[in-house]
Amino acid sequence: MQEKVNLLTSIPGIGQQTALMILTLLPEIASSENKSLAALVGVAPFIQGGRKTLRKALYMAAVASVRWNKPLADFYHRLRAKGKCGKVAIVAVMHKLLSMVSSVYKRKSPWVENLA
Repeated sequence: MQEKVNLLTSIPGIGQQTALMILTLLPEIASSENKSLAALVGVAPFIQGGRKTLRKALYMAAVASVRWNKPLADFYHRLRAKGKCGKVAIVAVMHKLLSMVSSVYKRKSPWVENLA
């Protein structure tokens, strides 16, 4: 379990508590695709509801990611520049962050920022 937590905490904005919540409240992360994970959590643009506790944890991780994760910060500011309100932009960041978490978990390698 510690190895999985270390993988997820390699993503800037994901702390140990958020990683543990993802691993315990979202056991489907190993077998589901990004769209179905987003629907389960409730951050998909076409669905409401989902797992409230996990969504709250992802919200706080998204707020931290906007500050510490450059690709997600750029994405957030791009959405805000297009006229999206703050909450909509944060939910989009949550969706993208969930995709990053899924990718890191399935690849079993730490997150690396693409500098190319």
